[in-house]
This record gives sequence, C-alpha cells and structure tokens, in this order.
Amino acid sequence: MRVECATRVCLHLVSYKSPPNKVNWIRVFLTRSNLLDEELKNCQTVDKWKRILNKILKHGIKWTIWLESNSSLNPKRLAVVRDSWFSLLQHGLQSGPLKGAKPAYFRRCSMDVLQFVVQIYLPKICTLGFTNGQIAAVNIWKTNARKRSSC
Repeated sequence: MRVECATRVCLHLVSYKSPPNKVNWIRVFLTRSNLLDEELKNCQTVDKWKRILNKILKHGIKWTIWLESNSSLNPKRLAVVRDSWFSLLQHGLQSGPLKGAKPAYFRRCSMDVLQFVVQIYLPKICTLGFTNGQIAAVNIWKTNARKRSSC
C-alpha cells in the first residue's frame, strides 16, 4: 500500500508547495478540512457531491506528501491532522446522495453513485498515517462497496 501511495504522491509533487513550518501547515490543512466539511453539509446535487469528494482526495494527497516529508512530527499534532482527515473521508460517505447512511452502507444509492465511490473515491484513499482502527474502517468501506457493486 505504501508504494501505491508514494507513486500517487510523486505525480502531484510538482503542484504542491509546503508552507515554511509544521504548525502553519497544520493550521492550513485543518482550515481547509473544515471548509470542505461545510461544503459537504450544503451539498444538494450528485454532481456537486462528486466535485467535493474529488477536492477531498486532492486535499488528502497534500496530507500524504506532508506526512512522508515530516516523519518527526509530534504525535499529538499528527493525531489531530490524521483524525481530521479520516473524519472528512467518512463524512464524504455520509453526505450528498449517501446522506443519513452509515459510512459504506450503499444499499439505497444509485449505481452511478456507487460506481463513483468504487472506481474513483475509495481506491484513491491512502491510509498512510492512519491508526489500525481507521485502516480497518476504510477496508470495510471498500469491501462493502465492492460487494454492492457486484450485485
């Protein structure tokens, strides 16, 4: 998994510049996470929801790049950023056309939404830096989505 994440990260290194210090970067990341979370709350259409989820994935690439280049990060700060990122991913699976659902409960969604989740959103989630529980949750989301899409 780490190699796959690193490959994806390399493709986006050119377009991302890291702020000068770790504390500033954390503040910027958390602010952007909050803004994306607010966009999800106000999402009215499937197309808008898909655009927001794509923004979330790009935001996650920044997290991965930053995490790989800052291995000496304070564990408390790492936990705050990691949990914010995980919550944003989870909210993406509980908003828009999946509003009101448990994360990765795909029984009532359209095939268009399910295909987007299975083919675009979930495969691009990199779990680098996640806790074992968070990795397990992401794997459950992926498994449930694949099961539902094969029906």
